[in-house]
Amino acid sequence: MEEKYFKLSEPSDRIEVLKKMLLNNEGSKEFFLKVFKSEAYLDMKLMAIRGYVGFSEEKEVEKLMKKLLKLLIKRGKQLPYNYSELECMKSEFLIGYLLKTYHYDSFIAFSDQLCLQYASLPDELKNMFTLDQNGDFKYILPKEEVKDRVDRYFTSLKNKYL
Repeated sequence: MEEKYFKLSEPSDRIEVLKKMLLNNEGSKEFFLKVFKSEAYLDMKLMAIRGYVGFSEEKEVEKLMKKLLKLLIKRGKQLPYNYSELECMKSEFLIGYLLKTYHYDSFIAFSDQLCLQYASLPDELKNMFTLDQNGDFKYILPKEEVKDRVDRYFTSLKNKYL
């Protein structure tokens, strides 16, 4: 699976492989570190940390979490465009799992910043979907309502600057 992962060009395909590896306790410390370093998306980096933490000391994880926290803060300037990443990261599958399982200070600090940035999102872009404990995408609102809310929000934003 590790070799297959890096041959996939679509992020959604890589997410599926990574999710299966996490749920089946597959992978290695080196693999998850390589994923963390190579992925651009913060939610995928956090998935890599979820795998990495099982092979690593807290201090090693803390180094990666500091990097991820800096990236999260930097991406905060791109709000609301990364709203879907925030929804995924705050899910039961990602930061929820890490907090419940490991209680590391670096996870708490990341979660606190994640909550701050999530709170600053417009209400129209919140609580539409999540990832369940198996990493499966779940709509909280009906799919059509999600599409309408997102379309309405970005149309109003576009019109604001015309």
